[in-house]
Amino acid sequence: RRVGDRLVRPDGSSVEVASLRISQSWDLAFKDKATSDWVVGQVWGAHGADRFLLAQVRDRMDFVATKRAVRQLRAAWPSTEATWIEDKANGPAIIAELRREISGLVPHNPKESKEARAWATQGDLEAGSVWLPAPEDEPWVRDFVEECAAFPNGSHDDQVDAFTQAILRMRRGTTEIRRPEKDPGMPRRQAGHQIFEGWLRENGGRLRDRKTARHAPGRALIPFPQGRITPIILPGRQ
Repeated sequence: RRVGDRLVRPDGSSVEVASLRISQSWDLAFKDKATSDWVVGQVWGAHGADRFLLAQVRDRMDFVATKRAVRQLRAAWPSTEATWIEDKANGPAIIAELRREISGLVPHNPKESKEARAWATQGDLEAGSVWLPAPEDEPWVRDFVEECAAFPNGSHDDQVDAFTQAILRMRRGTTEIRRPEKDPGMPRRQAGHQIFEGWLRENGGRLRDRKTARHAPGRALIPFPQGRITPIILPGRQ
């Protein structure tokens, strides 16, 4: 819950909003058609090992609308230190247009597969270091969790891409990304889609993306242990 300028966790510990190191992560697309991928922009706050998802923009946008959204999200969070934009789709053009206007625009060109990047975030997730807003305060959180539950066989993965990009870049160091099939550390019963589905059930939701039913055993790559996604009230919420 929000108490003054602090974010209070369920155990009573708290973090001062002003102490968070703010960054933004964008996954872009080319067009705004109904069949196009989504444009996703996320705001993350880091405090020690904790990572707080503070805000998200998600819509189908053309180039002009995307440029406007990047400007608006940066204006809403002026203390942002870095804005990571995937160096694909409209990314290079957006950076070229805005880099003299907005400081800290950083192109990110991932070399690994989407699945390998998702698998590389497992340490942060298992440690309980990733914090999401309460779904009653930010309803889009349900769609975020549902997309993660369906990954990598869901209809879309844009929120997952923005999420993994942010988590890996916030480590501020060398990240060893291993292929999931070579890592025996995660038992299959902790497959990410099952754990995300559990979160949805606990929070009054259900998995709508039926493609998850065809998920190959052991191939879910975002292992959220139950109870590790902890809702908090975000800055600006009273």
